[in-house]
Amino acid sequence: MPRAVLIGRGATDRRRLALTFDDGPSALTASYLDALEAFGARATFFVVGQTCVEHPAALSAIVARGHEAAGHGYTHRPFPSLSGGELRAELARTADLLPRGPRRPLVRPPGGEVSPGSVIRCARAGYTTVLWSVDSNDCRTSLAAARAATKVLPVPQAITTWPRPPSASACTIASTASR
Repeated sequence: MPRAVLIGRGATDRRRLALTFDDGPSALTASYLDALEAFGARATFFVVGQTCVEHPAALSAIVARGHEAAGHGYTHRPFPSLSGGELRAELARTADLLPRGPRRPLVRPPGGEVSPGSVIRCARAGYTTVLWSVDSNDCRTSLAAARAATKVLPVPQAITTWPRPPSASACTIASTASR
């Protein structure tokens, strides 16, 4: 599929990574932003519309501190389970809460769940669907921060970090910054 429709891994011509945070904003967002700032790192926050309504100051802080805010659905329901109209509504309701950028907006399906139909519906609505190539699994395991950092490979990757205490994120950022 064209990269304007679906991105599953970063470009491989340079050593770099894309730090992403899903499911926020939340009470932990300020700690994530502080950790990112300490290492001079930027990230994309794939945010849920409902949590943006609950934490508007955190969403504003993400943008004010130079990070990208992108959609992750309004209710966090799996995109393949939604009808075309429901998915368009999820995308639109979340987009209404986010700043408009100069490029095609990004969206990450909750849980990375996609179907050909959901990817096509997102593309027709004007979105690029973004997945990941390395998942720290920190939402499904009890990995210590050091273990999560070992998931960062010395080649270009798209890495997702779920909303957990920022120590794992800081460790991952530090490990990456030192390479």
